[in-house]
Amino acid sequence: MKTDPKHLFDPDAIDRIAQRHLGKPMSEMAEAIGRDLQGCYPDYVDVTMPLVFNSGGAIMYQLKIFAMTPHEYIMICGSSIGSSGFSGRHPAAFWDTVLSGQATYMHQEKWEARSYKAGDRIFVDRWESATIDFPDHCWMLEYARGSLVWLLPFGIVNVFTNTLDFYSLLRLIRIYLSLTGKYFRKHPDVLMPYLIGSGAVLTALWWVFSSKKGSR
Repeated sequence: MKTDPKHLFDPDAIDRIAQRHLGKPMSEMAEAIGRDLQGCYPDYVDVTMPLVFNSGGAIMYQLKIFAMTPHEYIMICGSSIGSSGFSGRHPAAFWDTVLSGQATYMHQEKWEARSYKAGDRIFVDRWESATIDFPDHCWMLEYARGSLVWLLPFGIVNVFTNTLDFYSLLRLIRIYLSLTGKYFRKHPDVLMPYLIGSGAVLTALWWVFSSKKGSR
């Protein structure tokens, strides 16, 4: 097991867990994946968190979050009815294993789109981006690594500008606090730098929205 508190999870191990359970009904697959993740990372994985709606980059999907730290997360994400939008451009890298359905990506600087089906692995590096389409349905096991605090604006801004789904936002905040709490109890020395960084991001968001209101 890794001892570096910044990078606790192995993307290849996460992919192997996903591959092990392909072909099962989605609810059974999620349960089995969660059980195996908890077996590998018992101090950080919680399998009890509910599915919750989220919308980022106009993609409407649901999340089943298993683990969350300031620098990493593991979740199942997707939609049963199809959706499309933009991945965003983030200071984080993303590894996705398709569990069910199909995801079509138009990666940056590529002329042709690429389709991924169950068992395929998708990688989007830091500061890269893609247009994403779930033509029918798609569920993926996603692992992200990077400065996740900077993903907060992308993940929540659509609540204020479009969906107004504050119920789901509050549920996400509760999940986020619960899972990061597990991390900080193990690594209390990184709590203060994280709070300072989060405060800087929230202050920047407040300033941007205040500036827009003042310019009207």
